[in-house]
Amino acid sequence: MAFLGIDVAECIDVKYGDSLSAIEDSVSRDRLKSILTEASRDFINRKLSEAQVYYDQIQEGLKSLSQSASSMLTMSTTPTNTALVVAVSTGAGTADASGLVSGVKSSQKSSLSGGVSTCVSLLSSLTGVLSDLGIQELPAVKSGLDTLSESLEGARVAISLL
Repeated sequence: MAFLGIDVAECIDVKYGDSLSAIEDSVSRDRLKSILTEASRDFINRKLSEAQVYYDQIQEGLKSLSQSASSMLTMSTTPTNTALVVAVSTGAGTADASGLVSGVKSSQKSSLSGGVSTCVSLLSSLTGVLSDLGIQELPAVKSGLDTLSESLEGARVAISLL
């Protein structure tokens, strides 16, 4: 199992690399690394699978939020409406509240806000799993987490403008 291209071997290297590199005898170092890898393979694979599930659920949640927001707006393609859909779907940009459709019901807005809250909770769970593995600061992981956070913040801001 791999998550964002990260596998068991990389998790071992990240978590124990400094300690392993302190062992001068290469045979002993390789043997200890092999023991650590075999002993933790199932645990790490489970955590990587769990991380993938959270990641996929967040991606699906963002997609659903974008589709729901799009259906709540009129079919008009005014620049402001387009900006809102872009903000919800990508987390980029902001929208001017003055041009937004005023017909969005409070319950619809509440539903969208609930979707964002669910995604934020999933992101917190994902971050916890990655922290358990000690890989949250790897460039690929950090970049992925930052992108998800920015998308969720963009969605939250866009929804608040409805």
